[in-house]
Order: sequence, then structure tokens, then C-alpha cells
Amino acid sequence: MIRALVPVNLRPLEKAHELGNQFGLVYLDLPIGIENPVRRLHAVRANMNALKTSSQPVLSLGLLMAMGAGPKILQDQLLLALSRNATR
Repeated sequence: MIRALVPVNLRPLEKAHELGNQFGLVYLDLPIGIENPVRRLHAVRANMNALKTSSQPVLSLGLLMAMGAGPKILQDQLLLALSRNATR
């Protein structure tokens, strides 16, 4: 299993025309052990759909917003901590 840090759009469809980013980050498990590419794609989609409906994207958006308001040294440390949880 490989874990990727991927963005999730949190902007409602009716506000899609507005400028600016509104996304959260989630850790998506990529099932590289599934040999059949169609089954692997279905597994990735199921994992992503479960994450989209969880609280993780909204919580990460709040964390990203708080990080943006803090000093650069704090931003750098928090981004490093986030990246450590993804596969490199």
C-alpha cells in the first residue's frame, strides 16, 4: 500500500465560478497490490469516496487556514509533519 496526500475540492457546485481555492487534504491509500487495473481503479475510487464523505477534508482545510495565518517557521514545520505521513 502506498499513501498519497491528495486535495479534495470543498467548494459547493453553485460557487464553482468564484475565484480562490477551497480544498482540504486527505491521505489516500493506493492499493498497489491489486494486479487487475480495473479492480485497482474501483478500490481507489471507493477509498477516495469514503474520504470525501469523512471529516478529514474539512478538518485539514481548517488546519491549512490556521497555518496560513501563522509565521512561516510554523508553516514549514506543519507542512513537514503532514508530508511525513505520506509515502515518499
